[in-house]
Amino acid sequence: MELHEKIVYYAAQYGAQLAMSIPYFAVVSFAGLFLVLRRASLFGLVLSASSQLAFVLGMALHLVSHESTNALVLMQNPENVVADLLHMDVYLFPLLACVMLPLVIFMSRGIINTESVLAILFVSLMGLIPLANKLTGGSDLLLLKAYFTEILYTPGRVFSHYLVHLCLMAFTLSVFFRKFLITGFDPIQARLSGLRVEALNMLFYFCAGFTIALCVRVLGILVTMMALIAPGVIALASFQKMRSVIAATIALSVLFAITGFGISFAFDTLPAEPTIIVIFGIASLLVWGGKKLFAAINRG
Repeated sequence: MELHEKIVYYAAQYGAQLAMSIPYFAVVSFAGLFLVLRRASLFGLVLSASSQLAFVLGMALHLVSHESTNALVLMQNPENVVADLLHMDVYLFPLLACVMLPLVIFMSRGIINTESVLAILFVSLMGLIPLANKLTGGSDLLLLKAYFTEILYTPGRVFSHYLVHLCLMAFTLSVFFRKFLITGFDPIQARLSGLRVEALNMLFYFCAGFTIALCVRVLGILVTMMALIAPGVIALASFQKMRSVIAATIALSVLFAITGFGISFAFDTLPAEPTIIVIFGIASLLVWGGKKLFAAINRG
């Protein structure tokens, strides 16, 4: 089969999953742009890890009353997937709130916003994920699912199940866009303007955290972390006007995702998720290197 024929064939076979994953890439990169602007990218990674810890614990609780957890992880029974997800969400969302809420409160009050503390939290949570999985009797397959998810094999009902929540988070981020920018850039001026800075910060970090949690469920933690940060960093390095930065962030996230899917279609032995991660990483390095080279040429 020729290269272009492979791409067309797999695009037709997995086109629905590809299309339904696009809103997740777009919204998580939009939320990530706010984090980059606030110089809180590390906190985004902490939220990603905390959501996966809640996923592992929620799956363990689901296993107590359901024997179909492995089927849920593998998405082997699409008819029962949404029902199982709804049941697991009964555990997952309260667990996510318990893990995320203290982090959001501390971050909004400026208690844990130093890079060193956030780095320690992130590494600790990443170590806690496999430890919690082992202590709760989770399988290696479940742990693998915590880091990667087979996007192309995920039933459409799973994408649509969380899409309403994702749209709600995107709407909230859009409505409070200017206030989030002001409180992030100049909290003192925001207070003088009568804005409730701490409440707005809590709302922002909650929306960002919940958006990340939804995307981690569908895209996996590693794909989510790259889509969260890389497009915003590239857009800020390439454009000056905020509208252009926002548009570029979303467009680049979607473009890199589609490119990753396309390469995995063309070379069908390559898994889609790691390919997407590498595409995001290469693009970031190219922009960073090009910017450094351009600056060096101007100095010369």
